[in-house]
Amino acid sequence: MAVGLGSFMGSGGGLEFSGGGGSYLWHTYRHHWYQQAKAQLMKNLRDVDSSAIAKNIILFIGDGMGLTTVTTARILRGQQKGHSGEEYELAFDKFQHVALAKTYNTDSQVGDSGACATALLCGVKGRFETVGLDDKGVYNRCESSFESKVFCLADWAQTDGKSTGLVTTTRVTHPKLLAMSPILATVIFGGGRRHFLPRGELDTKNPENAGRRKIWAKLSKMARDKKSRGLPYKYVSRKRELDKVDPVKVDYLLGLFSPGHMAYESDRDNGAEGEPSIAQMTRRAIEVLRKNPRGYFLMVEGGRIDHSHHFNNAHRALVDTLAFEDAVITALGMTRPDDTLMVVTSDHSHVFAFGGYPKRGNPIFGVDDKPSDVDNMPYTTLLYANGPGYNHNFPNGRENLTNVDTEDKNFIQQSAVPRRWDSHGGEDVPVYAHGPMAHLFRGVFEQTYVPHALAFASCIGPQRDDCERRRQSYHRQLIECPSPHIVEEDINSVVAWTPSRWCITVCLSLMLLILRHDRT
Repeated sequence: MAVGLGSFMGSGGGLEFSGGGGSYLWHTYRHHWYQQAKAQLMKNLRDVDSSAIAKNIILFIGDGMGLTTVTTARILRGQQKGHSGEEYELAFDKFQHVALAKTYNTDSQVGDSGACATALLCGVKGRFETVGLDDKGVYNRCESSFESKVFCLADWAQTDGKSTGLVTTTRVTHPKLLAMSPILATVIFGGGRRHFLPRGELDTKNPENAGRRKIWAKLSKMARDKKSRGLPYKYVSRKRELDKVDPVKVDYLLGLFSPGHMAYESDRDNGAEGEPSIAQMTRRAIEVLRKNPRGYFLMVEGGRIDHSHHFNNAHRALVDTLAFEDAVITALGMTRPDDTLMVVTSDHSHVFAFGGYPKRGNPIFGVDDKPSDVDNMPYTTLLYANGPGYNHNFPNGRENLTNVDTEDKNFIQQSAVPRRWDSHGGEDVPVYAHGPMAHLFRGVFEQTYVPHALAFASCIGPQRDDCERRRQSYHRQLIECPSPHIVEEDINSVVAWTPSRWCITVCLSLMLLILRHDRT
């Protein structure tokens, strides 16, 4: 289904409100909800599942972006636009198909980043604190990795002749990204420049940072290798350098924009000498990758959402989530829904909670309208179950937030249990899909299903043969026009055979024309 970019831009719902002093009175009577439900029904009835092959795949991963993060980021975006916030819709909220993925590891009830990345990118669950390995791989036992390595989405795409790209706001050498096979990617954007310089060598862009790599792997050596093979390449390290890149003249593009992780969006220097946004990196990556006639696989990771949550810093987490959404909007504006499958999901969630009984339109970083009925002190509606926000060294136990600016970007939310870092959450994470074969993403499934469904949609990797058989059957049905009694889909089939219904309609129309002709 062809959907314009405008339909994915969030809206405020067009509702009127009145009130003062932060008190909202919403005039949303019964007819509003009836009309809204009818509009959604009509939209769903118009939507048609696409069984076309996905030439391109873009997988957006909001690291640590659980449902609570999505909900509160949605409200924040709405409030930034002058609305109450609750009624707002993020770009991927409007995707046609939504599902839930289970994130546990084979030996852990709550998932670890590396093992979750393996499930999400390689289609195999592994053990806690391992990456790119199946269940035979054990943490801190190197010999166990020899026979447990797995191939992943990037490998499958490259084998099929597609270009591959990686965009992240963390270091590109971050352990969980090993499942992406970044060494073979056509485009790589992120941080981690110090890990590409020999140990002790100063970073000319940031002299206070020295290289950390044991093996000689200078960027100049990598560049000479590309040049010796006649490959058009470019290395960039500043926003202005990325802006000047001509994607027509470059086939290989490496961008390392910081010594370590890139800055949080709240702190990012967006000047010419600063860092590009995740949306700007996504734009340039697509411009380079789409030159390949066989298509591409691009992974875009909002990696610092996770880091903010670990620090119990909800402000930076939500602002980074909105920057991540900007990248999704950018990709929607540069691709076609008939050849590019876009999936937005997360590797895991966090113990991040949103509660209390605040009035409609309450500032998302604010406190509940009423204080606690136990200690009579205010509390924020955003809290963490554990993490560094625990501090009960005050006279009444926890800190009194009466005169504290809880909306400051440096404010640390309170937590129930002390930990140096907050832990991941164990609940399912959302999966949003848009484009060809997006209907494969529905229901509740294992996280390992995601890469297999993506591979099937694009006819690559271990799902290539099944996809080709379905593809051939799809075209046969266009020609044969089967009768209604054989259209019933096999319960194990994952493709909706809409061409069959089309054929039936055409056949019935022809019969009506013949009957009319006979009457005349």
